[in-house]
Amino acid sequence: MKSKLLVGIGIGAGFGILCIVGIIILEFYIVRLEQQLKYVNIQVDAPSNVVLDDEFVIEIQIENTSDEIYILKDIDVHPDYLEGIFISGSEPQFHNTFSGEVTGYQNYKFDQNIHPKSELVVQLHAIGFETGSFIGDIDICINALGACRGFPLRTVVSD
Repeated sequence: MKSKLLVGIGIGAGFGILCIVGIIILEFYIVRLEQQLKYVNIQVDAPSNVVLDDEFVIEIQIENTSDEIYILKDIDVHPDYLEGIFISGSEPQFHNTFSGEVTGYQNYKFDQNIHPKSELVVQLHAIGFETGSFIGDIDICINALGACRGFPLRTVVSD
């Protein structure tokens, strides 16, 4: 009986230590992701009103103020926004697109260098194919999975 109690205490203590180590690693990872975005300024410009079936541009300006090369990994768009908006292409061109299994965000993969002390401008070419008001976030991801900055989008498509 006493040995079972000691085994239980040992397992509980081991689990507690494992949880603490996990929290420390997670905290370190979050701080590291925030550091990735410290030297990046991002601006997103999208029209608030467009005409049905007309092409428009969502412009994303990404400034790298660091002394290192940064990488635009991907741009993710919320599925609610895409219920009436189709992204037909981009400049520079994304090289892959897929829907995230967990979030449903549409992911546009770039892997585009942003040189030190310079700016990258991305133009997403879009078409409003459904009338209505479409709202959703656009996430700009730099250097690493999870190092993203989100911006709200709202575009009204009318006849």
